[in-house]
Amino acid sequence: MPQQTGPYADAINAIRKYVFSSTLESADWNNSTIIRDDVVAAVTKLKQEDGGDLMMYGYGRLSRTLLEHHLVDEIRFSVHPVLLRGRAADGGDGQTLPLTLLGATPSRSGVVALTYQPASS
Repeated sequence: MPQQTGPYADAINAIRKYVFSSTLESADWNNSTIIRDDVVAAVTKLKQEDGGDLMMYGYGRLSRTLLEHHLVDEIRFSVHPVLLRGRAADGGDGQTLPLTLLGATPSRSGVVALTYQPASS
């Protein structure tokens, strides 16, 4: 997003960003800092500083590490009503299939059952 402009892009470009990487040499995006060492210690220190909430997009090894060390305070899920019809590795064409929500049923346990159908062409 460094090259993009507009209200959302401008806001993202202006905020402080932390990049956790053991291989990246530089972070050219404005206000970016690379963290290479002890992830748990770095995030613990960041959480103690003033400056607002820390956010992370996506899920992977870093997320699992932060969860294991009780460094995640809140998790938000976004369900996008699009199904990937196949990827090159599957021999598929990688096309998306838009879906239409038919219903959402929350349970007391917090599970939400979502029912979709393929959207009309």
